[in-house]
Amino acid sequence: MPAKKKLTKEEKEKLKREEEERRQREEEERLLREEEERKQKEEQERLEREERARLKAEEDTRFAVETGELGEILSTHLSVLEKWRVDLKKKREWDHYLSCDVMPSAECNVEVNTFLSVWEMMQDWQSIATLLDGIEESEQFRDTLLNFLESDEEPYISPEKRKTLNEVIVRLDNVLQAKVRKATSELFKDTGSNIDQETGNLQLEQQKSKDYVLCFWGNVAKNPRVKSFSFNAGQVSVDLPKPLILADVAVRLQLTDIDIFTRQCRTHRCKTRPPSEVDPVINIAGEEEEPDKVAGEQQNEDSGSANGHNEESDKEGDTGTRKESEEDKVVEKQVDEDGVTESKETTGEEGEVPVNDEEACPDDEDQPPFLDDCQDREHTLILDEGEVDMRQKMTAGQIFWFDLLKLPPQPKSSGHWTIRQVYVGGLEQYHYPQDLSRPALQPPSSSQKGDTEGNPSSGQAPQTPGGASGPPVKITALLPEDYMFPPKENPTVARWDAVHKYWTTDSVLGVDISREEGTFTCQVPTLVPLALMVNRYWNIPYQSWSMMPKGEHLTLLKLKTPHLEVEIEVRQNLCRLLPQPRGKGEGEGDDAEEEEEEPLLNKMADQWMSIRELKKRLCSIGINVFPEEDGDNYVEQLHKKSRSCELATYQYMAMLSGKFAFAHSKWNSTAKSHQFILSAAKCPDLGEPEEDAWVTVVAGKRSYKVNITDESRHFFDEIAEGCQPHPDLYNLLTRMIGEQCSLENSESHVHVNAVKTLLNSMRILSFSV
Repeated sequence: MPAKKKLTKEEKEKLKREEEERRQREEEERLLREEEERKQKEEQERLEREERARLKAEEDTRFAVETGELGEILSTHLSVLEKWRVDLKKKREWDHYLSCDVMPSAECNVEVNTFLSVWEMMQDWQSIATLLDGIEESEQFRDTLLNFLESDEEPYISPEKRKTLNEVIVRLDNVLQAKVRKATSELFKDTGSNIDQETGNLQLEQQKSKDYVLCFWGNVAKNPRVKSFSFNAGQVSVDLPKPLILADVAVRLQLTDIDIFTRQCRTHRCKTRPPSEVDPVINIAGEEEEPDKVAGEQQNEDSGSANGHNEESDKEGDTGTRKESEEDKVVEKQVDEDGVTESKETTGEEGEVPVNDEEACPDDEDQPPFLDDCQDREHTLILDEGEVDMRQKMTAGQIFWFDLLKLPPQPKSSGHWTIRQVYVGGLEQYHYPQDLSRPALQPPSSSQKGDTEGNPSSGQAPQTPGGASGPPVKITALLPEDYMFPPKENPTVARWDAVHKYWTTDSVLGVDISREEGTFTCQVPTLVPLALMVNRYWNIPYQSWSMMPKGEHLTLLKLKTPHLEVEIEVRQNLCRLLPQPRGKGEGEGDDAEEEEEEPLLNKMADQWMSIRELKKRLCSIGINVFPEEDGDNYVEQLHKKSRSCELATYQYMAMLSGKFAFAHSKWNSTAKSHQFILSAAKCPDLGEPEEDAWVTVVAGKRSYKVNITDESRHFFDEIAEGCQPHPDLYNLLTRMIGEQCSLENSESHVHVNAVKTLLNSMRILSFSV
């Protein structure tokens, strides 16, 4: 093999130069190639930017056109609805005139003031039976005023009118209690005709209806063997402590559905966001309304009720100008020159809808929803020990309004003479156990004339102040009938703290709830108003929901909660519950036949009523599916949503309810704060949609269809191929089917408004998981 030729020095330098030249050529080619790629990339990015800008401009133009068209539809809708409400008001006034009803109309101030003044001057308190007749009329009148204030069918109510009617309600309650105190005083001055022959004590129980019962007991005999007494109403039994068995005491019990205590609590109303940050809304006339005006209306709604009772709820007082002047002074302190109260606990108006999502929702997609004071109150309001948060709890059944009073001296017979001690004034509160060490009851001086029972001017609250101790009073009563309690949580017994003005569980001991026997027992320091409390949100969050048309101006809403299912039909401005299937109950033996249990909801099923009446009746049996504005603070597993976007979405769902079915989507809880994900499908005439007709849509300021279902493993927030985004849910679905959901007549507009009101009340989008 020949030897390899060795390169010379010149050859090595030549190869080195060639290699260097090759590397330079490659570097130049690389730089040229990179420059060309950079130019191509920049050109591509420029073209993409121009394309995005063009598409954005086209989208903005399309959004503007679609938003303008929707604005015209909404404007027409609100105008027709306003005309319908005005016509309805005129018809109601005319029907009231033709019926010659003695009950005054809430719209007429003259009739309202006349009714209240006449009833205030009547001396029907001299007879318990006559008093109960007047109380029944006053309750009907009270319901009339509340219906007028809270009804969605009413035209715009001015703040002055709202404030006046709330003051009337407060005054009505004060007059009622003043009459009850006078009747109590007259009854206990001479107990001879109402003495129980077995015990020798006064025992009286009268009622006109089950909604209001008056019970009286007086320790006339002072028999040490009589250690307890009971009333048939509510099966209430009271075991007296030893110090009261021989004391001059009397007990009054009012079993009433009217709760005048809760609205005095500081937790009764949630605070609203600052007026400058309230979303722009439109009133029922279609005009944009100032935020502070909206907040001011609700403040006026609560001014009378929240503050009036604090000053006058326990006061007997004289009737006439003196009482009216005192009320005027209270009102003047609460209300400023413009008629807007300075109360700190208010709530925003519901049911008012932003014109479109773009104005209502935040511009930044990642911006969280506004958290107002009511949504963040757990960080700002520190509750006292035992204080019940009435934003989380609600009363169950009737109020047990106990009053422990001083029994006045009884008349004595001597021959043909009856010796009666003249006692000017009403009964006094017996402050157990402080009054045990005080001297016997003495007639008040002339400067102390007047009923001192619960009189704030006496400086004594009708309950035992802190620091006093004595054997407790044991109370046993029936649990409310036809009431659905949480299956795994017993109700709480709370007493009214008249000093701090709230319900509290402090000093309520020995609580025993027996659902089998339907009774509860507790021990309290003294006889004060008692109430059962349950969790307001034990049926929330919702597990699923659906809404679909069932005919012309007929919509069915199905709601599944953790413990029951509710089906509600809406027809124009009325709604009704649909009956539930019967369940099987257990027999009492092996051979016992199984009895079908009637569901509690069936007792009010198939009865057309207003949405407000439905809410009232459902809550009266313990079923609350109407969350409050700050309800997300008390319900776990919720992702807070923008309230303004939510209101707008409900409006569009209501407008589409005649042709589309909607259903719950599990992806809604994972969406952003301003987005709502739901399933939608076009319904055939009087039929349910096909399975493949359902699509998943994202509603918000950009609404679009996504290619996912509830069976998908992951959520992909991408617009479906071949689809375009739209500014709202209404335009998205109407463009998909190529036709508008026209509202042809006033009945259509009324029905849409009713569906929207029901959705706003139940808040199925924000309170479902």
